[in-house]
Amino acid sequence: MPTLRISFLAFSCSVLASLAGCSRSEPPVTLAPAEFRTVPIAAPAKQPTKACAMVTAEQMTAILGGAVAAGANGQDKCIFTAVAGPSPYAELKIERGDGEIAMRAMGMMNRAEPGITDPLAGLGDQAAQVGPAFMIRSGQDLVTIVFSGVDDAPKKARAVFDIVAPKL
Repeated sequence: MPTLRISFLAFSCSVLASLAGCSRSEPPVTLAPAEFRTVPIAAPAKQPTKACAMVTAEQMTAILGGAVAAGANGQDKCIFTAVAGPSPYAELKIERGDGEIAMRAMGMMNRAEPGITDPLAGLGDQAAQVGPAFMIRSGQDLVTIVFSGVDDAPKKARAVFDIVAPKL
């Protein structure tokens, strides 16, 4: 085993030396300024969405059937907690530009573990439910709605999305 490590180390050093232009047998390669290219490495910044401005506490109270207060968790997420008691509870998260990748991930999850996602027809451009979370693609964007302590969650998810969709 020590022989293998030493051989690999020697090979690695020789490769790195030749890539770095430090080889004694060849002079280092230099690039003229015209050969440099500028390549953008960052995606354009996504516009944050104030999720709490999309659905008010009053609207969510009517949908959930219990009084809730809204609290922002950053620009893109709003948490609706019960005014009294542990439920109802809901989260609304808006992620600009993440809709397509989220739906691909849902498909991969379902192939790996059949039945883990429940596709929802007629909700946004594409939607699926995983446990208490509803992930809805609308154009390029992803709307995620999570419920706890509510009955008929798919119907409530549709009601929330109907309020959010025109504002996306």
